[in-house]
Amino acid sequence: MSQGSRIAVLGASVAGVAAAEAVRGAGFEGEVHLYDAQSVRPYDRPPLSKGLLSGTQEVDAIALRSDQDWADLDVDLRLGHAVRAVDADRTVTTDAATTTYDGVVVATGTRPRRAPFHISPEVRSHVLQTSGDALRLRADLGDANDVVIIGGGFVGLEVAAAVVALGKRCTVVEVSELPLGSAVGADVAGFVLDRHRAAGCELRLGARVRDVVPAGRGRAEVRLLDGGAVEADLVVLSIGVEPAADLLAATGLDLSDGVEVDGYCRTDLPGIYACGDVASSYSHLYGRRLRIAHWTTAREQGACAGANLVADLAGHAPAPFLHVPYVWSDQLDLKIQTVGRLLDGATTHVEHRDADSIVVAFRLGDDLVGGATINRARDAMLMRRTLSTALAESSKRVGA
Repeated sequence: MSQGSRIAVLGASVAGVAAAEAVRGAGFEGEVHLYDAQSVRPYDRPPLSKGLLSGTQEVDAIALRSDQDWADLDVDLRLGHAVRAVDADRTVTTDAATTTYDGVVVATGTRPRRAPFHISPEVRSHVLQTSGDALRLRADLGDANDVVIIGGGFVGLEVAAAVVALGKRCTVVEVSELPLGSAVGADVAGFVLDRHRAAGCELRLGARVRDVVPAGRGRAEVRLLDGGAVEADLVVLSIGVEPAADLLAATGLDLSDGVEVDGYCRTDLPGIYACGDVASSYSHLYGRRLRIAHWTTAREQGACAGANLVADLAGHAPAPFLHVPYVWSDQLDLKIQTVGRLLDGATTHVEHRDADSIVVAFRLGDDLVGGATINRARDAMLMRRTLSTALAESSKRVGA
C-alpha cells in the first residue's frame, strides 16, 4: 500500500478504534487519522453507567489503549476535532482544516434522542453518553436524596442499579408496560422488573411524561399525562439514541436510519465505509437490514470495515460481515445476555427458570432466531454457537 495514502476514521468509539487497528493489521502503511470531538483518549463506554458512575473507576482506567499503544500503532489521534462534514469525494471538514482522504470509515456512533416533552432549564437533568456526562452525574448524585430516571431500557436500568447501590431513592418512569420488553421478551423483562423492585427501585410503567418543571427547593417534578407526578433532586433522561450521521448530509446517502451499508460495511460511495452504532447494515443471518447499538457489534463491525477498506484500496475482494448479535447488561446481581434478535412474529419459550436465573429461546416456527438469559452465561453461549452455525451455512448458500 502506498505510503502516500491517507485514511480517516471518524469517531473514537469502540468501532472506530477497532477500524483503526484493523487498517494497520491489514498492512496499510499510509497515514491513519482518528478524529473525535472529545478531547480525552478513546475510552470504553459500558463502564459509564457502572464503575465510572459509582466512583469505583476513573476515566484513565477505562481507556481503550495507552498512549504508547497509539504510538506503536502509528495512528494520529486528532482529539478535540469535531468533524463537521464529509462529502462524496471523501473530503473531511473540521473547524480547523479540510482534508481529502483515499478512504473514510464513519464510526460516529449515536447521540441522545431529544426529549419529546418540555424540560425546564432550572431543573438538574442529565443524559449519559460520554465520560463527561458520567462525571457530572456522579458529582450531582453526591448531595441528591432521590432520582427519577425517564426510560427503562438497558442504560436506564443500569443507572437505576447504580443509584440504588449508592443508597439513593430511585424511580424509573417507562412508557411501556415492561422494561426491556421488546429486546428480551415478557418473561425476562418480568424477572428484571421483580429484581429491581426488590432492590428498592420504584418503576412506573405505562407512564408518559408531560413535562419536567421546578418543584421548589432545587427539586424537580416529573409530571405525567395521567395526572400523576414524581419529585426528585435529579432527573436522568434515558429515552434512547439516534445515529450521529448528519455530517454525511451532503453525500446523498440514505441516512433515514443511520448510514446504510451493505453486508461488507460499504456505503454506496467509493471509499466510504461505516460501522458501529451509526451504521444500518445488512444481516446475512436474518436477510434484512439491522442497526444494532451495542459494544460487540460495534467492535466486530469496526474490524470488518477497516480491513475491507484496505482490501478495497488494494483492489482485493472484501470479506462479509458475518455476525450474531450479542448484548449484555450488568444490573444489581443480574448478568443479562441476549443473542440474536426477538424478530416480529417470533415466539418466546422458557427453557429454564429458578429464583436466580432464567433462559428463554426466541423461535420463528421451528427455527431458533435468538434468546435471552439471566445468570446463565453457558446457555447464552450455546445459543450463540447455534446461531453462528446457521449463519455459516446460510452464507455458504448465498456465496457471501
